[in-house]
Amino acid sequence: MLGAASAGAPYPDLCLRRPIFHRQMGWLAEHGYEAVTLAAHTIHHLDLTELDASELREEVAGSRAILRREYGVQVDNFCYPAGRFDETVIAAVKEAGYLGATTEIAGYATRDSPYELARFEILGSGGVAAMAADLSSG
Repeated sequence: MLGAASAGAPYPDLCLRRPIFHRQMGWLAEHGYEAVTLAAHTIHHLDLTELDASELREEVAGSRAILRREYGVQVDNFCYPAGRFDETVIAAVKEAGYLGATTEIAGYATRDSPYELARFEILGSGGVAAMAADLSSG
């Protein structure tokens, strides 16, 4: 999430202040990485597998709308909060128009399962140096 962690946030280290985000994006560009799109991550970071259809739609589609409005970019990817997803959640992500979604499964993503993509986790507390080290370690 972009912004400071709110009091009692369940995953405060996953919150990233905008200046750090912008420095990380700069480092990536300087080192030949290209950001394809932002990934939406819900509005309230809820366990999507426990929501009714209306709440699920609001969290999944609503977060995409907010990012599109705030940044003026296409938002084609989604990231499951805390890695929690099931077939109903995947269907909602597809229905909202996303082209893929990341999980909490560590590793490199493959094209075989676009709605169950593995990833590397980069924590906000580490800043640019930690991000660079994680990417360099492969």
